[in-house]
Amino acid sequence: GSTEYGSYQLKLNKRGKYHFGSMKITSRFPLGIVERGVVTDHPDEILVFPRIGRLSLSWKNMIRADQEVLQLGNLRHRVHEDEFHRIREYRDGDNPRAIHWTSTAKQGEIMVKEFHENRESNLDIILDLWQSDKKADIQELRLELAISFIATVIYEKLNDSSDLQLKIAVLGRSNFYWEGHPSPHNLKIIMSFLAEAKGYHSKKEETLPMDNNLDFSFNDRVLIVTTRKRETPAWGQINDYLKNIWSPQGNSQMITMEADPEKMQKYFSLPTL
Repeated sequence: GSTEYGSYQLKLNKRGKYHFGSMKITSRFPLGIVERGVVTDHPDEILVFPRIGRLSLSWKNMIRADQEVLQLGNLRHRVHEDEFHRIREYRDGDNPRAIHWTSTAKQGEIMVKEFHENRESNLDIILDLWQSDKKADIQELRLELAISFIATVIYEKLNDSSDLQLKIAVLGRSNFYWEGHPSPHNLKIIMSFLAEAKGYHSKKEETLPMDNNLDFSFNDRVLIVTTRKRETPAWGQINDYLKNIWSPQGNSQMITMEADPEKMQKYFSLPTL
């Protein structure tokens, strides 16, 4: 006898968890008259992450402009802390307070601590997956757009800066709170949750199911993406609520975006399936 190998491709267009059950293999070899088969029981599952799109130049320019405004405010209020970089030999003009006396004694010459200013502002993300009871197909489109947009922002931040601190709150049927530095491992954690994130229904549209103990910094950039419509009274109430959390106590820059396909096409696009 001989062994034959075969393969097939399956295109999964929707995010989420897929379960695979038993597989039936049949053959009519060699004459094509009699069919024989066997059922293999090897259940498995696969998790499909959200679709990654492309952030436009308009989005990147807007973020860059907000970052510059935030940096100016932080410089004015001196909220950035300098980060220790290395110990080096003394140079003319160095601050005597930076002398590292232990290293000076060991090296036999004056050594100083060198610091680099940390100018990169951290990013706080809130993804609000509120769903109404009307027009379910439109609501689903907005939800998927919001999730893919945030997934793309996080994915690009992974490639931009490993020093950036990310803080994420996903408000959905089950909430998700995470903070840390971008890395392949952390990206997998975030994407795994986003793969199965579902929207939530609330009779009180003007409320957010947020944990009041969220540790968001008052000097971070804040990005809020919501499935709610900008024209509804709830939008203004939610926006005011979030501004009261950050703005009065710091110099944060807050961007609030509605997950509307027409309004977001200026900043974000998804590849066609």
